[in-house]
Amino acid sequence: NKGFNKYAFVSDLEEELKAKIESGEIEDRDGIDEYINSELDNAVIYYRTAFEIAMELNATHFEDETFGAPENISQHAYFALYEYVNSEIDFNELEELIEAKKNEGEKV
Repeated sequence: NKGFNKYAFVSDLEEELKAKIESGEIEDRDGIDEYINSELDNAVIYYRTAFEIAMELNATHFEDETFGAPENISQHAYFALYEYVNSEIDFNELEELIEAKKNEGEKV
């Protein structure tokens, strides 16, 4: 086990989002956000993984502007991963894919 890799996590997440947009499972920005939040929840379920995430992201500050102070390592890892994912994912590209998919459906 090599531990948590932030680059692989974001890369996999983007691929999954694109596939779900293409299949029609995700149809809007809310769908994107819900999927990301669900994946973040899954990522930080286990204490050891949450600790690895916090270490990988060099998450040493325990206060977050959006969420406040975390109550445990899983929340701490979630907050750090949330910030990282939201800074790395190209939401404009995903929203363009959604628009293209909608326009594709109208042509039929």
